[in-house]
Parts: sequence; structure tokens; C-alpha cells
Amino acid sequence: MKAVEKKDMFINTRWVQDNRAISVVLILLFIGCYTLSYRLIKDFFSVSRTVSKLTGIFCDTTLPPYFRAALYKAFGTMYNVKFHEARVANLNEFTSFNAFFTRKIKPECRPISDINNPNSLVSPCDGTVLSLGEVNAKDSTLECIKGNNYRLDEFLFGCQSDQGFAVCDKKLKDAKARGNKVMYLVIYLSPGDYHRFHSPANFVTNHRRHVAGYLEPVDPRYLKTHTDVFKSNERVNLMGKWTHGFFAY
Repeated sequence: MKAVEKKDMFINTRWVQDNRAISVVLILLFIGCYTLSYRLIKDFFSVSRTVSKLTGIFCDTTLPPYFRAALYKAFGTMYNVKFHEARVANLNEFTSFNAFFTRKIKPECRPISDINNPNSLVSPCDGTVLSLGEVNAKDSTLECIKGNNYRLDEFLFGCQSDQGFAVCDKKLKDAKARGNKVMYLVIYLSPGDYHRFHSPANFVTNHRRHVAGYLEPVDPRYLKTHTDVFKSNERVNLMGKWTHGFFAY
């Protein structure tokens, strides 16, 4: 009787051990499938991209004349739009919200002290400076969000690679050899700001990189809990040279 009980106990123990192993495998498979499914769903059914497309359709729609001024004024009150800077004073002339959103401003509103000076630098857009600093020469990183570093090659080319790292490392070493530093600047363009971009310097572009990605918000409040936005969002990077060497925009 004791021998049978011992045998049964051995069988039960093996059964439990085998099922634990199977359970671990199933859990790992579930996690893997869930992660893959999440990535596929996010890639092909991106909520942010869908919302962006719907918003684009609305913004390009021609609005009734009697509705335009009221809508633009309400938006301007909400986001502190500087109507007095616009070249076109009559709001009814903006046939769509996108036309109003990308309105031109008077040249005297953003004067450049010496436009022909090769050392001149201007802000490429209106907005709020989120971060400013020197690119880390040792790791080729920049701190776009406080406490979160991005690899320069990942930021410029869309992925981390030995080749990209080597290119960035060479740019940093060349700048150091000339006695210069490679700096970075992150500007947040709010909904109420003037929505046009300009070249920040007299520089020659020799490389353009379109990085496909998501269209997530870049509001500072959103960035506090979503720290990978800058490297996962869609963007276009222009790289070239100016009077002091490497320049990217």
C-alpha cells in the first residue's frame, strides 16, 4: 500500500511539473502573440493616423462664409491666436480651416537683422522651446525630453545602426576638430502659433530622409507619459552644411 502511494505521489509530482512547464510556454506564447498583434494593430489601424486623416478632411472642407469668422474667432480665443499679425485681416477670405491655419503673417512681424550674414540663425517656426543642449559626443545622444536620451542616428535616420552611428560620430568629431559643438533645439508648435516653417540658416541641403511613423500628439503634457514620441512619429529630416559645418533641420 505504501509503495502504491509513493508511486502515485511520484506520478502526480511529474504531472504538476510537466503542466507548469506547459503553462510557462503557453504564457510566453500568449505574450509574444499579444505583443505582435498589438504592433500590427497599431501599425495598420493607427488611431492617431485615422484621427489625423479625418481632421485633414475637415480642415480642407470649404466652409460657409457666414460660419468662418465665428469658428476662427472661437479657435483664436481658445488658443490665443494673434490675428493682428495675419496679412489677411478679413477672416471670411480663409475658405477653409486649413487656409486659416497656414495663414501668412506680415514680414515686419519676424524681422531678420542681417539676412545676408552667413552666421545668422533664426527660429524655424513660432513656438515654445522644450529643450536645448549639446549632443553627447561620447554616445551620440540628445536629451529631447528631460531624463530620456535619443540616439542621434535613430532621430535622424529612423533606426539605430552601426553605419548610422559611425556617420553621426564622424560629424561630431569633425565639429570638435574645428573647435565647435553640435547643439540641438526642440520647439513645440502649439495650435495657436503661426503654422509655417522657414529655413533657420543659410545652409545647403545634400540629404533628405523621410521617416515613416505614427502621428501622435507632441503636447508637453502628452510627452510626460509618452517618451518615445520623437523617435516613433513620422518626420522629414533635411541634412546638409552651413558656414560652421554640419546642419540638420
